[in-house]
Amino acid sequence: MNKGILISVLMCVVFMGFGYSQTIKQGVLIYEQKINVHANLSEEQQAMKAFIPEFVSTDIQLTFKDDLGRLKEIKNENQGGVMISTSSADMLLDKKKDLSYSFAEFGNEKFYTEAKFNQKTDAITLSSETKNIGGFKCKAAQLKTDEESYTIWYCSDLPKYYSPMGLLAVEGLVLEIAGESINYLFKNLEKIKVDESVLKMPEGFVKVTEEQLSDLTEEYMEELQQELK
Repeated sequence: MNKGILISVLMCVVFMGFGYSQTIKQGVLIYEQKINVHANLSEEQQAMKAFIPEFVSTDIQLTFKDDLGRLKEIKNENQGGVMISTSSADMLLDKKKDLSYSFAEFGNEKFYTEAKFNQKTDAITLSSETKNIGGFKCKAAQLKTDEESYTIWYCSDLPKYYSPMGLLAVEGLVLEIAGESINYLFKNLEKIKVDESVLKMPEGFVKVTEEQLSDLTEEYMEELQQELK
């Protein structure tokens, strides 16, 4: 092959791949959320290990367009037991306002909390480590919370701050998170025109504080236990 033609072909391939990642301004990303149930058991609950699976997996869907994103659990119709919609399974992310809204439903009652997103935080430490995830070049970062430390993998060619844990202060889209008690694994990213109604504030939810939501969750769980007796 002519050397000039070969160089042109290679340049086209490079720019096509670069353009693909750069032009994803809206789309849907699917994560597998893998929870280590045993790691979350208290000392008093250790005996339960023999009766429950070590890991529980569900799929989480991130729908995003420009400054708005929505995280929702993909419900498994075959999953038994009582399902409760929690803040980790339903969140509206607003980068323009630096806010995230977490939703919870207890029977016919609907509540939401509001949290401020801090773009400048000491909780995240950047790393020079890189790896390829789903065809996207990702960089590593370390996130430290009061409960646990996580390794984050994000792609700086994709819209920043979005993650399966809400808004995180990294300059890219988080594709994977690895921790001791919970992991988020990349499954698929589709560049599609999203349904903007998904990115709107849902109606009928009452605003409460995180402390109030915690109390409401405990009350609801106690009521369920009483009904099951």
